[in-house]
Amino acid sequence: MSNLLTKSEISYKVGESILKFGILSSNVGQPKSLDSYHSCVHCFYYACLQRMLHVIDVHVSVEEKILSDSKNYNATHKIAFDNIYEALKKKSVGDANNFWTMFDKIKKKRIVADYKDQIITPVDATNVKSFVDEIIKILTNHYF
Repeated sequence: MSNLLTKSEISYKVGESILKFGILSSNVGQPKSLDSYHSCVHCFYYACLQRMLHVIDVHVSVEEKILSDSKNYNATHKIAFDNIYEALKKKSVGDANNFWTMFDKIKKKRIVADYKDQIITPVDATNVKSFVDEIIKILTNHYF
């Protein structure tokens, strides 16, 4: 197993633990403490991104890899998205479109969680987890 896949699995498990127990909150161990759900969304987002990077490293040929973004050369997240989307389109346009929709929702919620002065609710975190689960399912169906 690659280090990226291992990191993805750990990030996912940390996200699940935060969702269940609120372990990063000031009310440690008390479920549903609202000050930890932003970290939960952050962990789920990176679990998804790390799995995408693993798939790119292992399953996308050098000739097919998108190595840069025309707007921002080092935009790792955008490049990863573009690589996965293009690779999935060759396998299933429906799955590629579902991936695009789910990842866009995750990305938007992660921006709120990490950069906006808004509270992430348990419902937000649970929705992000379900979107990540859907992406993992799509990637697993095609690459594992």
